[in-house]
Amino acid sequence: MPDPIVEEIKKSFEEFKATNNALIQAKADGKAVGDLEAKLAKIEAGLTKVTDQQAEALKSNERLAKIETALKRVNGNLEQAAGALTEAQQKHRELSLKAMRYGDAGQDSRGVSMNDVKQAAIEAKALSVNDDTGGGFMVHDDLSGRIVKRVFETSDIRKYAAVQSISSGALEGMIDADEASSGWVGETAARPATATPKINKYRIPVFTVYANPYCSQDLLDDAEFNPETWLAGQVADRLMRQENLAFVSGNGVNKPHGFLASDRTIVADSGITDDSFMSGKKIGYVPTGAAADFAPVPATGADPAQGDSLIQLMYALKTQYRNMPGTAWGMARATIGRVRRLRDSLGNYLWAPGLGAAPQTLLEFPIAEFNDMAAIGANAYPVAFANWTAAYQIVDRKGIRILRDPYTNKPNVQFYTTKRVGGDLINFEAIKVLKVATS
Repeated sequence: MPDPIVEEIKKSFEEFKATNNALIQAKADGKAVGDLEAKLAKIEAGLTKVTDQQAEALKSNERLAKIETALKRVNGNLEQAAGALTEAQQKHRELSLKAMRYGDAGQDSRGVSMNDVKQAAIEAKALSVNDDTGGGFMVHDDLSGRIVKRVFETSDIRKYAAVQSISSGALEGMIDADEASSGWVGETAARPATATPKINKYRIPVFTVYANPYCSQDLLDDAEFNPETWLAGQVADRLMRQENLAFVSGNGVNKPHGFLASDRTIVADSGITDDSFMSGKKIGYVPTGAAADFAPVPATGADPAQGDSLIQLMYALKTQYRNMPGTAWGMARATIGRVRRLRDSLGNYLWAPGLGAAPQTLLEFPIAEFNDMAAIGANAYPVAFANWTAAYQIVDRKGIRILRDPYTNKPNVQFYTTKRVGGDLINFEAIKVLKVATS
């Protein structure tokens, strides 16, 4: 049976291409385009909606697969494990809930180690019973509704970058910054010494990201929902978004060093020699050909090669990196919507929707939504193309820790949550960026 989402994506994309082609031709012929632009915007909105639905479905499938794998590993049999918690898991949930609410004060929670309670962190806001906006609504006698979760956009860099867990304060490693030289010689000719390859060292320290919210003990006592699940979800989401932002633009001061940090040296890719990418720590860029956008469509409409800069950007990356797992485009959601309209010199669209289990692609490479990247604008870098596994290294120091503190801010209970993480570019030739500029 055909997937209804896939069929809807196919239909919407065909309508999108036909309407956009008609719009380009109308502009070239000097005709009015108001109706076509309105129609195209409506189709784009629908196409974005269904592609987002498919992306969420794929994420749900990935999460389900991980859960199933974990259950199979614990129980040895997926059929027996599905649909129920093990006795140990159920006991852990009960103890976690009591420890969260009562600390060591509750009889059943004595001896509970908070290091064993797997929390993420707690959203930085105060909760109190007498303030509905601060959480008071959670203790109504009849709570049959649900907590409305606000959705924030972020950059899922962990899905593509290299991730290493360490037990020290920094990750150190070696970078092959050069190559050995060689040459041809005759049978009896002398063999002079050749150059020895250079090796550079990198060091990525970990930094602490934290949250320290508090809520009243009465709320913990009376809330008719599971505070363990809600608080853990809130803090996990918050810390994830904060570290993802740092992976993109962090300045390396008390936070990870982002791949597009303000102190990065980004120069025209054509002006960088192979050996200076690493030694000079330079990132190469390819210009769009226009001051504030992609290159404009020619007046004749015969050569709609607005996407040429993206093709050039793709081929600026060495073949070895393009062929390695982990290669993908990175850009914000709004930029994806703009790129969706681009065609090559033959009129072929560069963007392709994801169908089935396949993700959406640009020039046959997957697109990663890095919503912390810049929007399209003069001198901005809105698009990156990289082998993220080779280019960017994320470092984790153990896990997330939570300290329950009922003493410092009585009668409130503070939940001091910390996570130590670092990140930096380690291979500068494995990433290229697009610059919105004429040259």
